[in-house]
Amino acid sequence: MAHVFRVLGPVEVSGPSGTLIVHSSRQRVILSLLILSANQPVSVPRLIDAIWSESPPSTAKGQVQICVSQLRRSLGDIGLGGRICTKEPGYEIRIEEDELDLTAFERDVVAGLKAARDGSPADCVRYLRRGLALWHGEPLAGVDSRSVRAVALRMAERRLGVLEECIHAELQLGMHREVLTELMELVDAHPLRERLRGLQMTALNQAGRQADALAAYQDTRRELIEQLGVEPPAELRRLQMEILTGGEEQPEERAAPPPGPPPEPRLLPRGIPDLTDRSSEAGLMREALLGRTEHRPGAGPATAGARSGNGTDTGPGMKIVTISGMGGVGKTSLAIRVAHDIADEYPDGQLFAQLREGGIQPVGPERILGRFLRALGSPSSEIPSGLQERAEMYRHRVADRRLLVVLDDAADENQVFPLLPGGDRCAVLVTGRLRLSGIPGSVRIHLDELDSGSAMTMFERLVGRDRVLAEPSDALRVVHQCGGLPLALRMAAARLAARPHWTVGQLAGRLSDEGGRLDALAYGGNDMRASIMVSYQDLERDAQRLLARLALCEASEFPGWIAGPLMDRDPDATAELLDSLVDAQLVDTSWSPVGTRYRLHELIRVFARERLACEDSASEQVVMLRRVMGVWLSLIDEAHSRTYGGDYTLVHSGAERRRLPDVWVEQLLADPMEWLDTERSAIMAAIGQAADLGADEICWDLALGMTTLYEARGYFEDWREAVETALSATLRAGNRRGEAALLYARGVLDLSQRRFGESRASLTAARSSFEELGEKHGAALALRNLAWLDRNEGGLETALDRATEALALLEEAGDLAGVAHTLYQIGQVDLELRRHAEAKRCCTRAMEIGRTIGSTRVIAQAGTLMGAVHTVSAEPAEAERALNEALGIVRSTGDKAGETYALYGLGVLRLSQDSPALAEQAFRHARALALESGDHMMMGKLYMGLGEVYDAQGRPAPAAATTSKAVNVFEKIGARLWRDRAAEQLHRISLDGRPSPGHDL
Repeated sequence: MAHVFRVLGPVEVSGPSGTLIVHSSRQRVILSLLILSANQPVSVPRLIDAIWSESPPSTAKGQVQICVSQLRRSLGDIGLGGRICTKEPGYEIRIEEDELDLTAFERDVVAGLKAARDGSPADCVRYLRRGLALWHGEPLAGVDSRSVRAVALRMAERRLGVLEECIHAELQLGMHREVLTELMELVDAHPLRERLRGLQMTALNQAGRQADALAAYQDTRRELIEQLGVEPPAELRRLQMEILTGGEEQPEERAAPPPGPPPEPRLLPRGIPDLTDRSSEAGLMREALLGRTEHRPGAGPATAGARSGNGTDTGPGMKIVTISGMGGVGKTSLAIRVAHDIADEYPDGQLFAQLREGGIQPVGPERILGRFLRALGSPSSEIPSGLQERAEMYRHRVADRRLLVVLDDAADENQVFPLLPGGDRCAVLVTGRLRLSGIPGSVRIHLDELDSGSAMTMFERLVGRDRVLAEPSDALRVVHQCGGLPLALRMAAARLAARPHWTVGQLAGRLSDEGGRLDALAYGGNDMRASIMVSYQDLERDAQRLLARLALCEASEFPGWIAGPLMDRDPDATAELLDSLVDAQLVDTSWSPVGTRYRLHELIRVFARERLACEDSASEQVVMLRRVMGVWLSLIDEAHSRTYGGDYTLVHSGAERRRLPDVWVEQLLADPMEWLDTERSAIMAAIGQAADLGADEICWDLALGMTTLYEARGYFEDWREAVETALSATLRAGNRRGEAALLYARGVLDLSQRRFGESRASLTAARSSFEELGEKHGAALALRNLAWLDRNEGGLETALDRATEALALLEEAGDLAGVAHTLYQIGQVDLELRRHAEAKRCCTRAMEIGRTIGSTRVIAQAGTLMGAVHTVSAEPAEAERALNEALGIVRSTGDKAGETYALYGLGVLRLSQDSPALAEQAFRHARALALESGDHMMMGKLYMGLGEVYDAQGRPAPAAATTSKAVNVFEKIGARLWRDRAAEQLHRISLDGRPSPGHDL
């Protein structure tokens, strides 16, 4: 089949409407990385590093955003719109399994290698040749990026290895004549590749060309000696001997055994049956311990859970690998598994030590050294008592030996250093909860918990496939309750196995009770609580308190500043405490554009809640939460002010604010909209917690403060949940002012979603309540939006009267942004009444206010309307200037609603210039944004615009059909003014008339 995305050669993307040609080198780099990490997010820092390497410009992040935006547009042009999405910590491209040639290649390779193992060379050749046929040149050709080229080199190496396997199978089938020419070309291209040389010798021998086969061996030997200074490997020497002797075995000369070899300790414990897929991590470890570690910049999700500390060969000398991860993640199991895999490579023995006594208290290195020395043959009477003397004796005993040392559950580097051999031929594997970054020359692997799929597979292997298939949803609940930790899954499965009368659902029910979950995850001497307690007890006292208090954060992720109010200190003073929790693997981190994010693992959260109940009373917990919510209020106020240039268009409660240090505020709110994208779920959690606490003043202030930010991003579901949650809280508390504020917020939300009837009811109730409370500012805000509804329904004079009244009240209140918005509304009415000069004056004054207060949102809205006024005034140059300026502003701030309206205005302008193709392009781009935000009003206008485009192109049928859609949309949402206009346009089209453009915005 023809694949949509191709990387096995030059990068190509083919869609229903054509093939994507990417001319920009930066876009090619971004597209390549996204495809290589299909369906998984690629972080912005990784994209920046791939493009600029070590010297990115200060504008790098913005340039990446621009490139991604252009790629989205280009993919949309070939019928693949919506494939690239924003997903923390960067971007993700969505690709189906059968759409990527690399996926198809790997699937065929897996099938081919399995066939080879099963003794079916014919099937092996069929699968591998099919996969190899997908290649169409050098992988990722034309992508200028060091990290992408590194991936390309690995892909090319992978292809060559697969080709070798395929030729090997073909030779098993006697196809030497078919492969000889190909082998000759491959050997010429890769003269030092030993396996190709062996396959060449085998093919020549099978073809009856023994002299040529032996000559090939001599050529190989000469190349290896001249280029590398080494003799051919044993396999090639054996093959040469077989050819010389015609396959007859020759007696081997055996050297006399060396006298009195030293003891060869074999201390590795029995490996736990491998039920988890840690193949990528195990591969990295094997390569490092055998001295062949290579950097894997594009290895995908495996490198997220197995990160190499230096990414290079450790070179001559001792090989060291450290594995870090939280308790129960499977460090010991993986270490023992890899140690057994490579044990034969270390023939002088394997040493193993558990570095915590009883799994809790660290064991002194002098005790471990005593055990090691005895295992190496030293009598107890000869072992010195001091640490330094034992370490020296140990290093002396292993100096010339090829020995593997496994040190399990190290407390820190100081415990490890005396246990490191001094010889160059040894290898050391260390596990620990801390990231043991202080061990020089080590390759560091970090294990994360299993993803849902891998954890489900493990659970299925533990309890049986039939049992899981009988209750798949309950099995998934158990996996989530265990947080993807192998140890927890083993204990849950063991408990289920011990109670065969239990269903998986019953086990999930037991685990759903957080109060007893850790009790349930204890069985057969293993205890999840005890495992976590080891890390907890290593913490200093304040860090223990902070871990407990972090359980108060109900959001899945939280920002680092939260530690400050929880401990009633500045966040700078608690940063080190939080870092100590990260070091101890009790708190996870992730990157975000506004700073590091933190999260508690599911079982760590349960443990922390247990500790919280012991550490702090319920009343003390409420005080902590109020401090945290005070920071949220302060940050929301600041984000709104940075968007509007001040504290405008809102009313506030008397809830106490708690301001962070300025340096924190500047870092977090450099881009208020980006901050919202990052924190929206945490803010929603805070609103819910405030409601649960009965903190109605905090609750409604949080919800109302988010109105502007939600509106700009089109986060309507979050907006409605916040408003309804807070409104319920104010109603329960009898808080009339908060109720009025939230009725106003709900009215604005309904208006934004074009639910005009519901909006009018809420705004009318809000205005009435504000007036009864003597709250003129709140009443004016409600009145301003009621004027918008009047205009939409065709009541232009009523709308003008209400907007004028609201304008006076807002001026009295000093709400400059509210004044500017109202001027914008009055300008819209003036445009409807064809009072163009008055409309321009309103726009000009609104933009002046926007510049005065520094509100790009106000400037963009007024500029978009000014563009419409210039369009109908037959001033195309001025219209284009105003609309492009507005479009630049809204795109730079991420204001999707503003971008939709500016693009619509450009489409109307292009129609007035008799450029229907350009108008269609603008309308279609705007329609994609309107669909994403659910803006039905704008959808109707865009259907009208497209109807005019088709009519101008002489296509009456699609023109009428599209305009009919506009009539239906406006009818459905109750926009009578626009319904009548769409109906009039439909009538003109049916008479083959050409409507003249002149819509407002």
